[in-house]
Amino acid sequence: MAPTTPTALTRTDRVPSRPGPGGVLVVAIAVLAYAVLAAAAFAGSGGWFVVAALLVAAAEVGLAVAAPFLPWALARVGLGLPWRWAVQAVLLVVLAARADLTTGALVWTVAAAVGVGLAAGALAGVAEVVALLRKSPVLSWNLPLGDLRVPAPPGWLLRWRDACLIPVQLGLLLGTGSAVASDDSGTQTAAAVVALLLTALVGALALRATQTARRAGLRQRVPEAVQEAVTGYAPDVVLYYGGTAEAVYQVEMWLRTLETGGHRPLVLMRDRDAWRRLGPTTLPVVCIPAATTLVSFDLGTVRGALFVANGMSNMHLLRMGGMRTAFIGHGDSDKASSSNPFVRVYDEVWVAGPAGARRYADAGLGAVLGRIREVGRPQAGADARPSAADRPLTVVYAPTWEGWGDESHHSSLAHDGPDLVRTLLATPGVRVVYRPHPLTGTRDVALRRAHREVLGLLRAAGAPQEVAPAAHPATGDEVSLMVAAAGSGSGSAPVVDDRSSFWAAHSPTTHRIAEGDWPGLESVLAEADVLVADVSGVVSDWLAQDRPLALANPAGLSAEEFAARYPSSRGGLVLGSGAAGLVELIAAVRAGQDPTAVGRSLARAELLGITQDGGAERFAAALDGLVGKPSLPGAAG
Repeated sequence: MAPTTPTALTRTDRVPSRPGPGGVLVVAIAVLAYAVLAAAAFAGSGGWFVVAALLVAAAEVGLAVAAPFLPWALARVGLGLPWRWAVQAVLLVVLAARADLTTGALVWTVAAAVGVGLAAGALAGVAEVVALLRKSPVLSWNLPLGDLRVPAPPGWLLRWRDACLIPVQLGLLLGTGSAVASDDSGTQTAAAVVALLLTALVGALALRATQTARRAGLRQRVPEAVQEAVTGYAPDVVLYYGGTAEAVYQVEMWLRTLETGGHRPLVLMRDRDAWRRLGPTTLPVVCIPAATTLVSFDLGTVRGALFVANGMSNMHLLRMGGMRTAFIGHGDSDKASSSNPFVRVYDEVWVAGPAGARRYADAGLGAVLGRIREVGRPQAGADARPSAADRPLTVVYAPTWEGWGDESHHSSLAHDGPDLVRTLLATPGVRVVYRPHPLTGTRDVALRRAHREVLGLLRAAGAPQEVAPAAHPATGDEVSLMVAAAGSGSGSAPVVDDRSSFWAAHSPTTHRIAEGDWPGLESVLAEADVLVADVSGVVSDWLAQDRPLALANPAGLSAEEFAARYPSSRGGLVLGSGAAGLVELIAAVRAGQDPTAVGRSLARAELLGITQDGGAERFAAALDGLVGKPSLPGAAG
């Protein structure tokens, strides 16, 4: 087995980035503020306590903005906001006890500190209840929901949760510090009473929000409305995606193809974050996270199901029966994942061209050979690209990720990535576009470091910080967003899907970073003159563009061995160590030569089949056949 680097386990929650220099400064200020607060309390200094309380409040806000990793980490070890208030409350009582206040003022201080703290914890619990009551088991885009009306979400409660009472807590700290500084027990008693009254008012508003959410009955009414809309739409094919938001590109690459396919497709998703992050589409979309809800959802008109990945949740739909199933994948490559034995569970396996069928035969999966259909890559048709004579040559570096298994570690990023980018940046007349795989660095620490190094190199060379437009508004809970979109007729596309705006935002000479979903692989490839890639599905899509290709060789294989193991590499130049040969290829392209043209033509026929449209007609015929055929009893079970 090849040597591996330390891995970073994939998490089920999103981990904030570690703080940069500014974040570290905020952390230092927060630590200092808490230290001054403690010193002032034990010294009985009301004035310094007020100053420290203001610093603590500012530091807490700064942590949330500039160093969100620290509050996230503190919450994971039981030191979230409620417990940090407990520390402040203890110091508040210490200050009051060391001051010359009346017994009554001290009692009110203790009562307020305890009461506000307990109320803050209770409000966090109430917020969870309200969120649950508004959390529909079924979500949708682009489906009419009739006269479904939902009450507006209590944003202040759902967004702030643990922080609802921070203004009250800060007021109590400032009031106590001021009272101690002026030796005024009356002021201290008033501050404590006001804090308790405000706490009671916030609690009453939270309880009212709970009653409103309970009476709305959204957990029943919303699924019923979505089911009615789906029944009226009568989909005949499902495009299934059971993955997370980070890999949503796997389903997005098929959306445009199905939008023009002449059927009634329904996109079925299983992850709420992925549903919210899904890019603009006109297709109806349904998200059903729970398996128990999915099996009771009526999809009786569906006759075919398309699967873009081999995930465990696929079985939830497969076992429902009543439809023929096909695995279409999310890219055609020479990786082992393109011949996964799990495909035995599907009625059909769709591949781009003859090379895809051969992979299954070479992997010993003879049982599925009779189910294979060659459908091309309908989303990978060639785009016209103007001559590079009067503009910089655009070279796209698109490394793959580390994959699920260390044996199939195809990524060049940790091996040659930074040096390759340095070479490109040092080559006159070249614009570099870096397009990493969306999952880069999720398992391998070395890849993550190399990725950050490449980002640093490009930003030092003038690449701007890119900001992708949100597919959906950032505010509002799921139910309110879907109902508002359905009511406005905007469906899932409140922003214009204008990928050209990404390129128009900066000069054609500016190096660019195209991470994540924006502007998307299809748009990046359309902009490129030369592609530098790893063994991955990107190669097949690029071959449809019929432009020069260079392939990284991180394992250091000979050209013959590399070509034998990865047939798609015959369509390009296999680079040597340190990106050897890349500068020469670029020089040839600038001179109007195309040294990889012949090999690229042969590889294109093998990977995609002989086609001018990427395979749109073959894909449409395969879909017609899948939906038209009767489902085989028990085929999915």
